[in-house]
Amino acid sequence: CWRRHKLCADHLQTGLRDMGLEMFVPDPKARLPTVNTIKVPEGIDFAAVSGHCMKNHLVEISGGLGPTAGKVWRIGVMGNNANIKTVSKVLDALKEALEAQGK
Repeated sequence: CWRRHKLCADHLQTGLRDMGLEMFVPDPKARLPTVNTIKVPEGIDFAAVSGHCMKNHLVEISGGLGPTAGKVWRIGVMGNNANIKTVSKVLDALKEALEAQGK
């Protein structure tokens, strides 16, 4: 089970990096595979991106909490969502949402 979560988190993080996005936790060894935190790029409306993903793809991308509110997205990779097909769907939805924002 842990191996599957790690493989899916690696797939997600590679896809995010390919889109030019940065992880909030810079050191890969310090990241949890089940909750991935991504920096919201400057000039991007984090809520609009999350809303686009939910409305158009039924993909839930959460925002940050406390001091990270509005600054990060959180993507869970656990349970039934810890599979390559679902992670690829999340990446596609996020890419589309960012393109709609002009990124």
